[in-house]
Amino acid sequence: MRASEEERDLGVIMHSSAKSLRQCVEAAKRATRILGMVKRTIVSRKQGMVLRLYKSLVRPHLEYCVESWSLYLKQYIDALEQIQRRATLMITRLGKHTHKGRLMRCGLTHFEKRRTTGDLLEA
Repeated sequence: MRASEEERDLGVIMHSSAKSLRQCVEAAKRATRILGMVKRTIVSRKQGMVLRLYKSLVRPHLEYCVESWSLYLKQYIDALEQIQRRATLMITRLGKHTHKGRLMRCGLTHFEKRRTTGDLLEA
């Protein structure tokens, strides 16, 4: 029997080296698939509709147990922020704005800031 370097517990993949790369990749894959499904199936690209779907279907996959697989490398944070960037680009009449401007208009914050706030609430 071979020893495993990874263990999945409650949907969180823990590696023996304590790196969270695989968990980040899996969360990003799930969120990207769901965002793609939303983009393919929803005709209305109004801000309220897209934000409701993003917050209820996509963002939970990005934030599930994030305290346990804490992101500390820039590449992980950017990978998850890219999904939020794609979601805000789906909204009509917001494509000409910068990512920061789209987030402000939608009432969203950067993923890293949300994670920091969650860590502070947890502590």
